[in-house]
Amino acid sequence: MIKLLTTFNGRPAPGGMFDPTTKTYYKACRSRNGGQHPHRFDLGGIDDPIVQRLKTLDCQKIVLELPGGTFEIPFQTFLENAYSQRWNDPRFTHARWYCQARHWNNDSPAQIEAPTTVQSEQSSLFSGQELQDVAMSGRWAR
Repeated sequence: MIKLLTTFNGRPAPGGMFDPTTKTYYKACRSRNGGQHPHRFDLGGIDDPIVQRLKTLDCQKIVLELPGGTFEIPFQTFLENAYSQRWNDPRFTHARWYCQARHWNNDSPAQIEAPTTVQSEQSSLFSGQELQDVAMSGRWAR
């Protein structure tokens, strides 16, 4: 097995493992939303230097181990359908690659969940009826 390294927050970080005998890349994410795009149903989160290294290693398959299941994709399918995302976050120094969840195979009983985000409730000084009255008066005023 070959250990692949990347950087996170300016420090060396594990980037996954590559098995040269099976030409399979393994990435394990322990955090709840790790390996998932935070706003879409896309999987990967693989740093650009890792993707470039996998090309030179003639990778054939990616195995992504997430808390919700294990997902696989042929590397060529990943390359054909993936896109890079550069985050406006100084911890992520490289663009990260994602591919839509529909391209990944999942043999686990758990399905991929939407990324969890915290939404705040909007408060209003007006009651529901008052808001409706204002909306209706705006329509008739035109």
